[in-house]
Amino acid sequence: MKVLIFLILVLVFSCGNDLTGIKKEKNGKIAGVCINDNDCEAWEICDVNSGECKDSPCLNVDCGQGRCLVDDVESFHCECNNGYHEYENKCIANPLRVSTGNYFTCVLLNDGNVYCSGENFSGQLGNETNESSYLPVKVKDIANVKDITLGNEHACALFNDGKVKCWGNNIYGQLGDGTNENKNKPVSVKDLSGVVTVKAGAYHTCALLTDGKVKCWGMNAYAQLGNRKLENSNLPVYVVKDFRFTPMDNVSFIAVGKLHNCLQRVNGDIYCWGANGNGQLGINKDWKDYSSCRNENCKYAREIEPVNISSEAEKNGRFVLRYADYLVAGGNFTAAVKGTDAYLWGKNSYYQTGSDIKDNLKYPIENFQISGFEKIKLGGSQTCGIKDMKLYCMGRNIYGQFGDENIIKYVKDMMYVGDANNEYDIGINHGCLINDNRVKCWGSNIRGELGIDNKAVKFSSQPVNMSGF
Repeated sequence: MKVLIFLILVLVFSCGNDLTGIKKEKNGKIAGVCINDNDCEAWEICDVNSGECKDSPCLNVDCGQGRCLVDDVESFHCECNNGYHEYENKCIANPLRVSTGNYFTCVLLNDGNVYCSGENFSGQLGNETNESSYLPVKVKDIANVKDITLGNEHACALFNDGKVKCWGNNIYGQLGDGTNENKNKPVSVKDLSGVVTVKAGAYHTCALLTDGKVKCWGMNAYAQLGNRKLENSNLPVYVVKDFRFTPMDNVSFIAVGKLHNCLQRVNGDIYCWGANGNGQLGINKDWKDYSSCRNENCKYAREIEPVNISSEAEKNGRFVLRYADYLVAGGNFTAAVKGTDAYLWGKNSYYQTGSDIKDNLKYPIENFQISGFEKIKLGGSQTCGIKDMKLYCMGRNIYGQFGDENIIKYVKDMMYVGDANNEYDIGINHGCLINDNRVKCWGSNIRGELGIDNKAVKFSSQPVNMSGF
């Protein structure tokens, strides 16, 4: 009888189960068979449709600054830490600043690292090569960067400790390292500390210091260093306020343009110096008012020390501009913003100052088109501003710098470019903005300055996502 029962059990077990397919039990459970994830190994998830344990899609995924979360048996996403966002299955730092040069662009991330794309003939990408790149590359040997600024072919970074490093073209000494040799990775600016703000012009650089003084270095053919001299300097020199070479002091903020600069002192007075061929200094003069000049590029149309444009206007019975909230300088024109009002002066060949008269504006005139806009910036020949988290621009538009698919030579009215979270920059032939933690650029892409992985695209009339961000 016992033998018969045994045979029946063997027969039933054999018919109802394939013994060869059963895995060994672990902790009382059959390995590979599941009802939920608790029935699987730590690296597995339960496929409820098949009842089988499968490798988690998060297996071998490194999100970096975040963690991998399973969506289903085949997909996942990265949940990123504060200050980071997901990009191509990786948590990367949010972009904080974007700055545009002549044919290159740099982005500062909130982890203190900097990435650049575009032309690199002078080493302006800072990655220790001289090869141009259509994709952003990491700048070498810098961290804890607070701010960045780009000139025509050089770049500078301000650090949290108040020091500055620069890289790229150095033919005029604009890197401030005491040499005139190009550098393809960052070098420290000598004789400089306690920097509050650093700004790059075309081929010179200036810094506002904690003691309220200003130092500049680089090209000085147009007296843009403000030291009453015309020789280039590869070391920082003080901007002076008189013939005794007394350093300018009590400075609140500075603006640096292509070949000219402006500042405001704590008493509200505004000073400008450097090139003035287009009236960009705001002292009611342009190249026609300099006896030795025959065109706007005349190097003699310049002021070798800062001129008080506030007192000049007062003496001549014109509108007196004082106590601006901030100043900005572009290619050959300047702007001052006071409350909701904006005042512009200088070159107007592409109607970038908002005046209907296509002539230089030789002193500050209120621009009603951009009054009410915030974060106003000037490009080579463009004026831009933000209103209601949207970016608008006017002026030169040969390469679609305004993100408008209908490219025309110039735009006389402020035109919508794209949504922006107040961070953007406009260069000579291209611009970039930050919105929803993405960097978007438009305009010229001749050298890869838009940072997109497509060499065939030489310009874009619409903002496109920069690769890697």
